[in-house]
Amino acid sequence: SPLFIYRTEKYPLYPLLMKKSTLKTIRIIVSSVILISLTLLFTIPTAWICAHLQGLQTIQWLPAAMAFSMTICIAWLVVTLIFGRIYCSSVCPLGTVQDISSHLACRSRARGVTRGWYHYKTPMSVLRNAVVIITFVSLLVGITFVASFIDPSSIFHRTCVNILRPIIHGTPPWVTGTVTGFILSLCLTGVVIVMSWKRGRMWCNTFCPVGTALGYVSRHAVMRIDIDTDRCTQCRKCEYVCKAECINLTSHVVDGSRCINCFNCLSVCDDDAIHYTYTRKQLSIPMMQKINGPKTAATLDRPASTVQCSKRK
Repeated sequence: SPLFIYRTEKYPLYPLLMKKSTLKTIRIIVSSVILISLTLLFTIPTAWICAHLQGLQTIQWLPAAMAFSMTICIAWLVVTLIFGRIYCSSVCPLGTVQDISSHLACRSRARGVTRGWYHYKTPMSVLRNAVVIITFVSLLVGITFVASFIDPSSIFHRTCVNILRPIIHGTPPWVTGTVTGFILSLCLTGVVIVMSWKRGRMWCNTFCPVGTALGYVSRHAVMRIDIDTDRCTQCRKCEYVCKAECINLTSHVVDGSRCINCFNCLSVCDDDAIHYTYTRKQLSIPMMQKINGPKTAATLDRPASTVQCSKRK
């Protein structure tokens, strides 16, 4: 139709790098490889494994910041500024553990075993900022306990060392470590898993200093999830699968500071209304337009020709 031709010429289709399902598949493959590799590194640290997989531990963001490895820190900030929080979706091992938990939860919801899909939630900005400030201030004064306690890669490391390694080697946890370390790791990991079962990536977007710090950058990322308001039919499928609970369909805005680029929303949209792109879609025919200059009720009620004649006089 003429309307379709006009919209296509003035608002071209979104430039996509690849198919939507391919983005999600790549994310799953990369995150799975890194999770398995780090699990082997922490539970079965043989000479060959340490020689070939040690690099995956050195690229973890907060440990690199604690070691003053500015090259790695700046590199991840640049990557986040371009592509968004792909570190949280693909590189962080604890993030992948949460994805597994939330995936199992979604399967149980689909089968009717449990209830409650994801919905948009307002960000807990005060708590998020407080966690980041406390973490980095403690590092500046030389206190590393706070950062080590809530750092996601450190939590995963303690889980492997204090829980998985004793199970694999068939030894009690107090032989290879301490009872306190075992209980602490079990409780903290259990809290993260239960939280991800109920609320997806709530830990990453509320209590994780890495997620919040990278979120400051990702809100200005070049590539981001964008909603085509001309195509969206408010089916809310994207909102139901958003583990970050950051898709606000009331205003058709995705919170870039909390989006972890899992790309789940792209694959469920039947209307091709949500994209990972560098462009920002606007309404082809705006619903509301700004009126220049004050208009009185009497003026608005008068015909256009009468108004124009009065202006000429």
